[in-house]
Amino acid sequence: MGRNRGDQLAPGCPERFDWAFFRFVINYRKVQRQRDLARMEGFAGRVFRFTSPAELSGFVTAIKKAAQKA
Repeated sequence: MGRNRGDQLAPGCPERFDWAFFRFVINYRKVQRQRDLARMEGFAGRVFRFTSPAELSGFVTAIKKAAQKA
């Protein structure tokens, strides 16, 4: 907290946790989610939606395997 996490955050952008961020996380589904889903529906490209970290991890693993074969 209050420090950079190696290559995970931009230089000069320390990790922080404040009430504004907490409020965003708590209210995301109620305030932002419908807007984000509508934007995804309007996207002309291919959209992948993951409902769990395990789903995302499996997808990334499959892409890595496919890239190794190519």
